[in-house]
Amino acid sequence: MFIFPEYGFDNTLYMPILFGLLFLLAGNELFGWPRDGWVVPGYLGMVLSTMPEAAAIIVLEALLTFYLVVFISEFGARLELWGRFFGRERFFLFVLASLFVRYGLEEWFLKQNVTWLRELFFQNELDFRQFHSIGLVLVPLIANSFWKSGPFYGLLRNGFLMGLTLCVVHFILLPYSNYSIELFRLMYEDVAMRFSAGSKAYIVLITTALLAAFSNLKYGWDYNGILMPALLAVAMFYPLKVLASLTEAILTVLMFTSMIKLPIIKKFNWGGGRQVVVIFILGLVIKWVIALNFKPLWPGMRITELFGFGYVLPALLAMKIIQKRKYAVVIGPTIIIIFFGFVINRCWSNILLGYLNNAMSKY
Repeated sequence: MFIFPEYGFDNTLYMPILFGLLFLLAGNELFGWPRDGWVVPGYLGMVLSTMPEAAAIIVLEALLTFYLVVFISEFGARLELWGRFFGRERFFLFVLASLFVRYGLEEWFLKQNVTWLRELFFQNELDFRQFHSIGLVLVPLIANSFWKSGPFYGLLRNGFLMGLTLCVVHFILLPYSNYSIELFRLMYEDVAMRFSAGSKAYIVLITTALLAAFSNLKYGWDYNGILMPALLAVAMFYPLKVLASLTEAILTVLMFTSMIKLPIIKKFNWGGGRQVVVIFILGLVIKWVIALNFKPLWPGMRITELFGFGYVLPALLAMKIIQKRKYAVVIGPTIIIIFFGFVINRCWSNILLGYLNNAMSKY
């Protein structure tokens, strides 16, 4: 059945992300499960379905990142070097730790032990392009989701939600619609499929997240998390993505504020996770309308090139605007941090990468 528009919309991750959001919200409403990592069930589930080797590396890196952060936090606190990390500091540490874990595992351990791994697990030539985690922030998001419940229950919870999402995709969407998972392209893949290929993106992400954390502490600027401006700074490699993300956030705010004024709908409680899911659905409606009227400007152009960066990012930005009730209070600081984060990195990232490459070549 022809349901999804062509030119790329029929093989994106938006539908798995949507069902993952719905199941995560249901788990929170029914069982009190944490709402950490909105994109994890749908995103990681589809990676597992199409690239199981990459999914295994992602989970392994998330576990290593979690235990590294726990060690740093607890070890420093016991020696009275610093207090235990929490809030934005802990999440920034997750992002930073995931960078070192990814380098150590993918760029050192796997490469150094290629012969041993090939003999132990494979009979044919080992393609290490399959053994790289995907995305810039999926690993720290998963690691952060372990904090409240621990890795064991965190993996069980995420695995259960992923299983439900995959059941919907494989038993409903694929057989009864024109949805496909064969040709979908992950949005982050262009900038960070491999650590070595995405080094500049990581530097932009870390530096801008640090600027966002500092400005939040110093000036009280709030963007719904330090990763919001950091990811948009990464998207500056594709400026249209930044414009599309901000535009989508504004449009969804207008749609949401108009919708909740309707007589029946305004009686509902739209707090917490419900708001995120509804705003994401409104953003999906906007994308659907654009896709239905889309005409490619050049051969091979995909509709996803006109969508915002990330999956839930515009929805989270819109939610913060709704909470603050002022566009400028959220969008203004976000644009400032994006600009300075990107400009600063353009000035010194090449120098830093030169030193890193020289250091890595010695090993």
